[in-house]
Amino acid sequence: MKSEKVADMESSEIRSHRNKNFVVPVGFSSGHPSPLGLSFQPDGSLNFALFSHSAKCVVLCLCKAATSGNRGELVLLDPYAKVIRSVISRQGGSEKCPKYLGELCQEPGYDWSSDVRPSLPMEKLIIYRLNVTQFTKDKSSKLPDDLAGTFSGISKKWHHFKDIGVNAMLLEPIFPFEEQKGP
Repeated sequence: MKSEKVADMESSEIRSHRNKNFVVPVGFSSGHPSPLGLSFQPDGSLNFALFSHSAKCVVLCLCKAATSGNRGELVLLDPYAKVIRSVISRQGGSEKCPKYLGELCQEPGYDWSSDVRPSLPMEKLIIYRLNVTQFTKDKSSKLPDDLAGTFSGISKKWHHFKDIGVNAMLLEPIFPFEEQKGP
């Protein structure tokens, strides 16, 4: 379902000097400083929020998939992206590129009201550093194929960590990367 603002923008057709259609966004404002990243607003608009210690200016470039061959040289992952997808190979080559760097979707809110903070002092923490993919794909995990390499796979093995006294986990890496080249 589209908001009235989006529907109005779609009908605002203007021809560029390249004889292409583009839409003139109406209603730019300073936005909100949080949450960082891209978020939906109650009025149907989108908010882009970022932080920098030293930026004099920033450029936000919204585009469709590159079909002209004019691609950016450096692609940076938004650390506040809501959904991260795996990489895909470019046509005709072994070089991989991100399919999605991030994807904004309206997920239902999580009810944290029954959540209890563990309140463990730092000196009582027993932290287990874990590579999600390697741990859950290893044959010793005895996980079914649909759980191997996933966060859900870790949840099925939580009893193992509790049995050995672990009370905190450091999951690495949490974003997909080319393991042969490093993160």
